[in-house]
Amino acid sequence: MLFLSDQTRQCFGMIDLVSSFTALAPWLVLLMGVVCFLAGLIRGFTGFGLSAVLVAIIAVFVAPIELLPIALLLEAAATVFLLNTTWRDADWGVVSMFIVGSVLGYPTGLALTIALDPQVSKIVALLLIFGLVLALLMGWVPPMKKTRLPLGLAGFTASFVSGIAGVGGLVYAAVFLAMNLPARVMRATMIVYLGVSLTYSITVQSVLGVMDEVALSRAAVMVPVTLLGVWIGKMFFAPETEKYYRRICMGFLVVVSLAGLGRLVLL
Repeated sequence: MLFLSDQTRQCFGMIDLVSSFTALAPWLVLLMGVVCFLAGLIRGFTGFGLSAVLVAIIAVFVAPIELLPIALLLEAAATVFLLNTTWRDADWGVVSMFIVGSVLGYPTGLALTIALDPQVSKIVALLLIFGLVLALLMGWVPPMKKTRLPLGLAGFTASFVSGIAGVGGLVYAAVFLAMNLPARVMRATMIVYLGVSLTYSITVQSVLGVMDEVALSRAAVMVPVTLLGVWIGKMFFAPETEKYYRRICMGFLVVVSLAGLGRLVLL
C-alpha cells in the first residue's frame, strides 16, 4: 500500500507539473489527453477529423482561438507520421487546387475568429460541424467534378472554416465523398494536402499572433498521446476494412455533429 501510495503521489505530482507547464487545470489536462488520443485514433484511420474532435469537445472549456494552434501542431505531427505511407496514393491535382483556394480562405477565417467573442466562436464552431454533416446526410452536397473552379472554391471554403473552427477536414471529407473517390485515394489526398498546407497555416498563425509559447507547450505535451492514437488508427486501415471506410467516415461525422448540438442545447 505504501508503494502504491508513493506512486499515486508521484502521478499527481506529474499531473500538477504538466498543469503548471500548460497553464491548464489538472482535470482539463487529463481530459485533453483522452480527447487527443481519440482524435489521433480517428485521424490515423480516416485521414481527417483530429481538429474537429478536439474543437468539438474541448471548445466548451477553451476558446477556439486558443485551440486552433494546438490542433494545427498536432495535425502536423500526425501528418509527418502518416505521410511516408500515403503520398503515392494521393490525387495531386486535387491537392494543388485546394492549395490555391486556401491562400485567401485560411487567413480570412482566422481573422474572423480573432475578431469574435470567444463564446461566439464556440457556438460558430459547433454549428459549422453540425451544418456540414447535415448537408451530407440530406444529400445537399452536389456531385462534384475534379475541375479547377469547384475544387478551388472547395479549398477556399474548407480553409475558411478551418480558420474559424479548425474543422476544415470535415469540408474536405464532404468534397471527397461527393466526388466518390476510392477510400485509399480519399484518405491519402487529405493527408497530403494537410501536410502541404501546414507551413502556410503555421506562418499565418504566427503573423497574427495566434501561435504562441502557450500553444507550443500544450501541443508538446499532447503530441505523444496523439501519435499513439494515430499509430493504432493507422493499423486499422487495411484492405479488408476499406469497404467500410465511407460508412465509418459518415458515422464519425454524425457523432461529432450530435455531440456539438447536444452541448449547444445543454450549455
